[in-house]
Amino acid sequence: APPSPSGRLEAAKMHRRQGAASLLVMVGSSLGRRSPIHAPTEDDLAPIGMHRCSPDYGSGATYWDERYKKSPEPYDWLEEYSNMAWIEREMQGNRSARILHAGCGNSLMPEEMYDQGYRNIVNIDTSAVVIAQMESRNQLRPGMQWRVMDAISTDFDDGEFDVVIEKSLIDTFDCAADDATPLVSSFLQEVARILKPGGVFVCISLGTPKTRLSFFEESGVDFEVAAVEISPRRDYAYIARVRQPLSGVVGAQLEDIGSDLDWMMQLWDGTGNCPETVAICG
Repeated sequence: APPSPSGRLEAAKMHRRQGAASLLVMVGSSLGRRSPIHAPTEDDLAPIGMHRCSPDYGSGATYWDERYKKSPEPYDWLEEYSNMAWIEREMQGNRSARILHAGCGNSLMPEEMYDQGYRNIVNIDTSAVVIAQMESRNQLRPGMQWRVMDAISTDFDDGEFDVVIEKSLIDTFDCAADDATPLVSSFLQEVARILKPGGVFVCISLGTPKTRLSFFEESGVDFEVAAVEISPRRDYAYIARVRQPLSGVVGAQLEDIGSDLDWMMQLWDGTGNCPETVAICG
């Protein structure tokens, strides 16, 4: 029989106290079976969307400018927004949320979010070509912003965004370097800087938890991360918040107990709509 919510909470607390590298695996859409965290394969690590990793991904804006000139048609490398309704739950339906889409490329996701009522969206990419293309395409969506900017070093204010979203940007960093940890750490530190207290970072990735959670753990930021397998394509969502310390003994107890339970219950609402696998780390 699956563990009770209280049993899962105790397991999560034990995991945190021990600082273990292992993952707590929960059942999402079916309480009758467990979905394992799959070990990474060569196919997990190599492809990006329909493309395989290329060292050129790390060649800077010149490579991407040429690529978008040759292929200007919008394309979502991973999940389409229609398959990510759970993002709205993370934003608690706050249509006024200030949202940053980092490494936007020519994804249709910001357009679809805008049409759903999220009108305060900023999209950034290092490619001036794709920013110009997407800005022209979205002239009839007033207020949506398109800016040429490096996601690792932005000019945004501290605590400016409620939500930061990226799709396969960390995957691209991982393709571009033999050891992507310093690059990804710089990005995650910048994400933490520009997020409001309690803000949400959503990373959509091909990488399994065994290949991605270590980036969060080694970033130098105290993230709380939930890893969710998105069926049926086996993409993954990493939903992260920077821990906000509470003062005093009571505050520490509330943080220890409440945050784990809150994360679990948010990601599994018992309706069968949540992705199957949830891993909690941190």
